[in-house]
Amino acid sequence: MSILYHGDLPPPKRITLMRHEQSVANLASLLAKQGDLSWSRAIVGFPDEQIPLTKTGEHRCSYDGEFVRRWIAQSFDAYCVSPAERSLQTAFGLGFTGAAWDVREELVERRMGHLIVPRHLRDNQPYRDFYEAYMRDPLSAPEGGGESIAKVQSRFLEILLHYQGYGSVFCLTHANTMVAAMSFIENWDSQQFTVHFQNRSQSPTWLDNGHIVQYSRVNPLDPSDVRPTYCWVRSTCPWKPTIFTWKNFTCSTVPTIRGNCLDHAQSKIIRESVAV
Repeated sequence: MSILYHGDLPPPKRITLMRHEQSVANLASLLAKQGDLSWSRAIVGFPDEQIPLTKTGEHRCSYDGEFVRRWIAQSFDAYCVSPAERSLQTAFGLGFTGAAWDVREELVERRMGHLIVPRHLRDNQPYRDFYEAYMRDPLSAPEGGGESIAKVQSRFLEILLHYQGYGSVFCLTHANTMVAAMSFIENWDSQQFTVHFQNRSQSPTWLDNGHIVQYSRVNPLDPSDVRPTYCWVRSTCPWKPTIFTWKNFTCSTVPTIRGNCLDHAQSKIIRESVAV
């Protein structure tokens, strides 16, 4: 993997991740759980990147934008967005006046492949090999023959490198891409990834449409205290508000990026992503 470096710069001081608002596919999934498969049938074969927002999703965008301006920042140094239609609709619906959105392919949703593993078939080939590989290492195993979390992490690393030296960056993306970014920044190994993912995904407010996760290298209590790595995180959903306060976590392995060198953790991610 070829990565360009620009001098001796750190990653952005603050990076804000947001999931797109409710899409037609999200609504179809919700209705399917209630026994209504009509929407799911209607979107079969529809290209993922062209799936639009629902009317509810469109309506929520302006509220999300107001929340960001009130509780996070009036503006950011850079704005980037996935090229998927539902993400672009969300970005423009937020109403960020003067925002120049940078459409970044690195922010697309995790490519899941086509190999679904029903529970009753997990003992059969080729399902067994994939399922066993996933259980051994959920970070490196490609999902359904698609991308591994490690591969998506490498895409997020490209975002950090692209915006080296920036003060604040707003990224509008997708749920699985956010999971990959979070696991990278917080430096989860495969076991921690499984625990964190299982625990957090049980929460009814975790990574819902419009959910926001913000990381900071700047101490919220002392702006003069700027760390080389992300050490603080806060998270909420604007329309399912929870306590939106900063929490400290063990500093990640995202370093001050020097010259043409990656630290051990970054090199490991790149090797794994190339391997799969």
